[in-house]
Amino acid sequence: MNIALILAGGSGTRMHSDGLPKQYMTVKSKPILIYTLEKFQACTEVDHIVVVAHAQWEEKILQWAKEYGITKLSGIARQGGSRQESVYNGLEACLKYEPDADDLVLIHDSARPLVTPELISGCIRGAFGHDGCLPVIGVKDTIYYSRDGKTVHSLTDRNTLFCGQSPEVMKLRPYLELCKNLSAEQMLNIRGSCELAFQNGWDICMIPGEENNFKLTTAEDMGRLCNLLECES
Repeated sequence: MNIALILAGGSGTRMHSDGLPKQYMTVKSKPILIYTLEKFQACTEVDHIVVVAHAQWEEKILQWAKEYGITKLSGIARQGGSRQESVYNGLEACLKYEPDADDLVLIHDSARPLVTPELISGCIRGAFGHDGCLPVIGVKDTIYYSRDGKTVHSLTDRNTLFCGQSPEVMKLRPYLELCKNLSAEQMLNIRGSCELAFQNGWDICMIPGEENNFKLTTAEDMGRLCNLLECES
């Protein structure tokens, strides 16, 4: 069993959207969250979808899911005070499906609406024989290291550097156990789901990500999304 856990609790302050979280903004008459959910709906390997969101959005999300035919959505968990706490709340909500030790959770940012069903499937396949899997893209620019942000102190080998994307795929129950041992402060310091797994010695497989699977962060990202959706239509 494969369960998609979609994180939709961010505030999107860098988007300058007058307080509206970016995942709920509308592009071409459709909420960004729905673009994301449609990709997991279309992936045949995904059995269930759980969204993590603020309570005030629960009714609207259920309404959208019905309107756009997101039939795999079967749960909404409450967001936490940090990204990792939201992940933990979502994992707890997944227990109602009674997952086995080898069942997978696919943790994905709702603000990556252009993920493809093919990449989702690739991440699931990539996890076989490993503790987890995540998509990555290589670094194209020359990377400089600076201790003060003003002077170049060294260069790094960009061939050894990769930008992580999502979905991050891991065995659900073992990963939940890792989360249970974290304090609220420790959860606050975790930025990516695989970070915790790596810190605990897990074998994390990397597969090629997709350039268009970028995370909406700034107004420029929103413009890029609009242009790509126009090209698809």
